[in-house]
Amino acid sequence: MAFPLSDRIEPKRVNSVYQSVLDQFKGDWVEQLNVEQMFILIDGVLPFEACLYYQVLPLFLEGSHLNLGMVSPEDTAASDYVRRIISYLNYTLVPRRISSEALQAVLSAHLNHAGSHRPQAGRTPSHRFNRGSRSRSKQPIDRNTQPTLVVDSPERLSSTEMHDRARPQIDSSPPPEIPFVPPQDTAAQPSLQPEPAQPKPQDTLLALPEQAAAQALASTPLFNPLPVLDIQARYLSSPIEILATLQPKELLQELLGRILFGGIGRLYFERQQQHGRVLWSQDGVLQSVIDKLDITTLQGVINELKRMTQMPLIAVEKPRQSEIERLYQQTRLLLRFRVMPTAHGEEATLQVLRGAALKFYQQQQLANLGRDALSIAKQLQLKVNEIRDRARTSSSFSAERLEALPALNQLLRYIEEELEQLQVEKGTDDSKA
Repeated sequence: MAFPLSDRIEPKRVNSVYQSVLDQFKGDWVEQLNVEQMFILIDGVLPFEACLYYQVLPLFLEGSHLNLGMVSPEDTAASDYVRRIISYLNYTLVPRRISSEALQAVLSAHLNHAGSHRPQAGRTPSHRFNRGSRSRSKQPIDRNTQPTLVVDSPERLSSTEMHDRARPQIDSSPPPEIPFVPPQDTAAQPSLQPEPAQPKPQDTLLALPEQAAAQALASTPLFNPLPVLDIQARYLSSPIEILATLQPKELLQELLGRILFGGIGRLYFERQQQHGRVLWSQDGVLQSVIDKLDITTLQGVINELKRMTQMPLIAVEKPRQSEIERLYQQTRLLLRFRVMPTAHGEEATLQVLRGAALKFYQQQQLANLGRDALSIAKQLQLKVNEIRDRARTSSSFSAERLEALPALNQLLRYIEEELEQLQVEKGTDDSKA
């Protein structure tokens, strides 16, 4: 079969900039590297954000074999993600170890390449918001820890979507209303104040008799209604330069208003030695860059996002990620915020998940909850077995004297009913699919 990108690889052309990038690689396969080919593979097979987040890099194609550079070849999550992506293209994976410096050199060059080819500032033709016209936003990278711009939900597109996307440029997320959108960018400032702590169901249960505790636990609502995001963006039609003059709270509102325009909105907050800058991309296309932003303002925006996502305001010593769900224009969103330490201070990325991407995220959450529930169930079984063994060796044991048994029986009945209901709902969903 024909492989979509194989015929797009041009003869190797090396300039001084590209040569400095190639010098970062070591191995007997280095002679096969072509920087322009890597750019094509990033745009067409493995999204820039995925490379950044998973610390991987598509190096070159050999027939149907994709040679993948990995900073950590033992990272199964990264290799599994890439395999899911390339399986739609009938590629097989050949992992190769690369250094963090080599990865950053290529991604930085790719950012500069994309920036030099981006549409004229101030003009926002509609085609730039079309996922088919992707040239992908990039940002200079100056750090060893470069995990952000999550792409964690791009892979979850239907096989048809992923295949279509793979040719022009696999988007790290689905169409206009899906991938990678921050959980609620929509509220640049939805409620930048942490929500008041609610008493935990367990705290209440401690004061109740066992049977009453089982009833209370079964009737306790697990989730509160999602907060609604409300964005107050007043300068959407103003020149981008105006944004650099705003206070952090206002600037965040304006940025969130832009990345929620539709499709895949992303923000990257980059810290340089003297200044900061903010890059905003839509559907993988770099839309605008706020250059020479005051460092205090940049940190102020990052702090506002920390408040919104209930992350401590203290400077991070290692990458930290926080996620919150919100409703925006009656659409459920997940705002994913990631902060990374660098030599000059904190940098951050913000991404929005909705539609297919959000669905994938929710499936991952359900899978994690399922594993947690199974682990807890096994612990419960061990405890019941321990009670049984102790009861058998105790001459004074009687079921009536074990006060926890009635409550335990009742709780197990509630759990069984919930499981039956889940089976019914799953059957209904399967029939609709």
